[in-house]
Amino acid sequence: MNKTCIIILYFNKVSLTAKCINSVIHSGYFMERILAFDNGSNAVNHESIKKEFPWIKHNRIEINSGYSGGFNRAIKWAIKEGFDNFLFLTNDTLIEKDALKNILEHSEKTGSEFAAPKIVYENQKSSIDSIGGFFDFKNFTLGHYKEENIELELNMDTDYVPGSAFWFTKNIFEKLNGMDESLHTYWEDVDFSFRAHRAGVRITRCYDSVIFHGVGKTCHKKPLYSTYYFQRNRIRFCKKYLSIDQWGLAKEKIKKDLDRIKEKSLNDKIKTGYIEELFLELM
Repeated sequence: MNKTCIIILYFNKVSLTAKCINSVIHSGYFMERILAFDNGSNAVNHESIKKEFPWIKHNRIEINSGYSGGFNRAIKWAIKEGFDNFLFLTNDTLIEKDALKNILEHSEKTGSEFAAPKIVYENQKSSIDSIGGFFDFKNFTLGHYKEENIELELNMDTDYVPGSAFWFTKNIFEKLNGMDESLHTYWEDVDFSFRAHRAGVRITRCYDSVIFHGVGKTCHKKPLYSTYYFQRNRIRFCKKYLSIDQWGLAKEKIKKDLDRIKEKSLNDKIKTGYIEELFLELM
């Protein structure tokens, strides 16, 4: 029988992480199958989480390695613990009681090894944040599906599973050799999904598995960090997956976007320096 775990990736944010873990515990899932992975928090915060939740499993790395690096290390640890499929959560999410049960039933019915739950806004539970995402070939950026009536299977040419919460199997992780750590943070989930599509993986959406998302409660509060990694990885993704003609159009659009960002940052030498690095990425 497949052994499933719920694994939570966190970096500091003790109260936010505790809230996420509590939601998983209150869902009634087995304590020994709840894993909390610390992606380089300071030792005090890590010990605080361990002390508050001594009945679940804990692990950590000393230095934050971005979303992609934290994800890879967390899943490798879970595999060593004997698990072979995973509901992966970031610490700004909350789980609805039957979210795991429903996505496991969904995977059995559909034969899916990789699935996107329905993610709704924590503070506006009637509104969908995402039920899968897509690459917008007009603006060369990302968007989320927010409707209930989209077909279950994700489009292999455009769609991806957002990284705030998703379910997948050990087989997928090993087939793809995890996420691309050179991306660090942002677009790593898109690249992971696109590589899965190209490896013949069937990716689906599960409307019955509901996760609440506190959007903007993690790295979004660091605008320079967010802007730099999002735009850098946007460029790298486009270079990797677009045709020569598409890349030419994307390059022009991204340059215009960077020009606007630079114009807003002319009085900040640090920001301007990072933006100049992004222009070099376009070359």
